[in-house]
Amino acid sequence: MRPSEFEDSDIIQAGQQLLSDGRRVTGFALRKVVGGGNPKRLADVWATYLQQQNSEEAQSAPELPVELEEALAAMTGNFVEQLRELVGQLNTRAVKTAEKRVAEVIASAKAQQQAAEQEVQDATETVDDLEEKLTEHRRVVQEQANKIRDLQEAEAQAQKAQAALEQRLAVLEEKLEAEKSQRSTLQGQVKDLKSENTELTKALKSAEKEAVMWKAKAEVTDEQFKRIQQWVSPGTKGGKQHAAS
Repeated sequence: MRPSEFEDSDIIQAGQQLLSDGRRVTGFALRKVVGGGNPKRLADVWATYLQQQNSEEAQSAPELPVELEEALAAMTGNFVEQLRELVGQLNTRAVKTAEKRVAEVIASAKAQQQAAEQEVQDATETVDDLEEKLTEHRRVVQEQANKIRDLQEAEAQAQKAQAALEQRLAVLEEKLEAEKSQRSTLQGQVKDLKSENTELTKALKSAEKEAVMWKAKAEVTDEQFKRIQQWVSPGTKGGKQHAAS
């Protein structure tokens, strides 16, 4: 069992201080004075103290002390009887006064106990309300934590997608650079081919001119060959002249 944090004497002293200040003694008032503790336990300790005080006063009031009884028994005469009657009246008044005071204290204690119980009930309801608010707050915090986790997962997926896109972009850039280089090479080759084609065209035109020239020469040569053949062939006029000579 957990030991009490505050002694009964401290609680009783706190209650007496509240009474001297003209304040009601409640569990929460005692807790405020002593600086802590369970309000219900503090109120119970104070109520027990009041009951003990009332019991002690009630027990001491009804009967006369033994010494007084013996002294009265030793006396004789009317004076003793009158004195006994007077003492009895005083004792009766004292008993009634004490009983009245006890009843008032008990009623006050009960009222304070009821007020303390009501205060404890109010405090309990307040605690319940705070617990409900705490539960709601925890639920909201959990929802926010879930949203944060979802956002973090989405961010991680977005980062992965971004990394993949960057990788694809790098590959495309490499391909583009390669295509640019290849295109530049092809453009150079086309330029060379065009230049070569121009040279070939020039050479072809020159060859064509030369072929025309050689064709013309060939035709002339063929004509000359025919003439020579006619000249040297027997039976021809030219041949006869060649033979006579």
